[in-house]
Amino acid sequence: MRSVYLLVDILIAIGLLSLAAVSLTRGGHKNLVNKIFAGFSFLTALWILSNNISNDVRLSSTIALYADYVVFASSFGVMLLLMQFILILTNANKLGAFIKKMLIPLWVLCFASATPLVVAGVTIQDNVYAVIFGPLTWLYALVLFAMAGITLYALYHGLRHLKGIARRRVRSI
Repeated sequence: MRSVYLLVDILIAIGLLSLAAVSLTRGGHKNLVNKIFAGFSFLTALWILSNNISNDVRLSSTIALYADYVVFASSFGVMLLLMQFILILTNANKLGAFIKKMLIPLWVLCFASATPLVVAGVTIQDNVYAVIFGPLTWLYALVLFAMAGITLYALYHGLRHLKGIARRRVRSI
């Protein structure tokens, strides 16, 4: 059954990487929204594949630990890029300007989540690797939830203030 899940995950990752590549063709690489979408697609594919690896107890705990580093960093990056994408689509300019100032610390935290500061280790528990959390996991979780809240607020803002096709784009999300 694991091989079926792995095959499905690989197919989804290939689809996401194809979407990323298509979004950057024909001048799409010049558009910020397309770059953010491509990064989002790439990190989502990475997240899916590394999550599959991190839970496979047939692999060594060292491999599972490195895969968990990728899981935590890519999931944080996915949320960060999703938040940026939504802020651009909803024209939440004041909030977008604040987040723009916070991008460097947010990306630093993203890369720090791929260290023992957030994931201290792994241990086998009920036939999967369980994460041993590090000392900065609280900050990781707090910022992740804050980004989710900002994203939801931006969606709400967009639904209240946008009209026409821009509003329909936000509603489709």
